[in-house]
This record gives sequence, structure tokens and C-alpha cells, in this order.
Amino acid sequence: MVSMMDKEILEGLSYNEKRLLIAMDAAGGTSTPEKLIENGSFTLEVEVMGSASWLSTKGLMQIDEEQSIFYVLADEDIAKTGLAERRAIEIINKAGGKMDMSALADAMPNGEDKIAVGWLKRKGLADIVKEGDAKLLVLTDLGKETLSKRMPDEEVIDKLAKGPVAKGEADEKIIKDLKGRQGMVADDIRVSRTLKLTDLGKEAIA
Repeated sequence: MVSMMDKEILEGLSYNEKRLLIAMDAAGGTSTPEKLIENGSFTLEVEVMGSASWLSTKGLMQIDEEQSIFYVLADEDIAKTGLAERRAIEIINKAGGKMDMSALADAMPNGEDKIAVGWLKRKGLADIVKEGDAKLLVLTDLGKETLSKRMPDEEVIDKLAKGPVAKGEADEKIIKDLKGRQGMVADDIRVSRTLKLTDLGKEAIA
């Protein structure tokens, strides 16, 4: 039974709030903004959620939210240009498998050589060897092998280049490293909402 106070609430509903109650009833009492738009009940999500929010404050509707984290390429060019260390091992290989560090700096301007050298050492792709006054970068066996295969972080970048990747579907350590590399990867937080009529909401359209 709807009380006198509840009747006052119902009489004070806006046109869109009443529309949403009717649409929710037709959907069986539970739906999402996307489904309500898809079936033609509303055209804009902001309309749905604005009305749902007011209905929620009046005790006629419940809004459940769930967050999902996806990863996206913040630097889409990286999928085309490749990682600095990939370009470096290819340059060093063309030079015969070893190369003066100053020559690499000429081949990779704007400080990219420094980024490359750091990752070459970290990944064990090249060693720094002194020859007289010169410092040479020499490809390791792993560096030579990597010339013909994709590195794990490159595989993740390839996957991201095709579209957002849900958290848990990519190695978290690699994602963390790529985020730290001038923000190559960023979080895309998505919120999914489910709307449910409360008992009072169901009574309102009974």
C-alpha cells in the first residue's frame, strides 16, 4: 500500500522520471542506461542517469555501479615507431653487432640513445665494452636473438594497438613499466551502471 507521503512523492515526479519508471517496468524492473537507449525509451544517457538519480533519492530506484579498468595506448605512435631499444639493436646490428656510443647518439638524436642504452642494459640486450678511449655497445646473445622475435613488452603494445585491454589480460609488471616510460600506457576506467526498481518503485507503477 502506498502511503500518503509516498503519494506526494509520486505526484511530484517529473515527466522524465515517470518515463523512466514506465521503461523500467517494461524491462522487468532491472536494466542499464545502454539498454534503455537501445530500445528507444531514451536517447541520451544523461537523461536516464539524471532521472535515475532523482528517483534514487526518492527511494524509487537503486543504482548499482561497477568499475572496470582497461589499459590503452596513451602514445599511439609507439606502435609504429617501436621501442627505443628495438631501434637501437637494429642500428647496432647493421653496424656489425657493435657500435661506439657516440655513433648511436648521432643515429638516435634528442636523447633517445640514453633511453635506449638504459633499456639495453636492463634487458641484457647489449653490454658496454671499453676499447681504448672508446665505449662500445656490443649486442649480447640475447640481443642477437631478439632481432628476430618480439619482446614481451612489444607483444603487449601490439595487443594494445588493437584496442583497450582489460586489467588482468596483460602482465601487470609490463604495464607498470610502460606507464613509467613517459606514460606510454594509461588507465581507462569505465563505470557500468545497473538500475533496479525498489519495492516502492514497483508499487508506483502497479
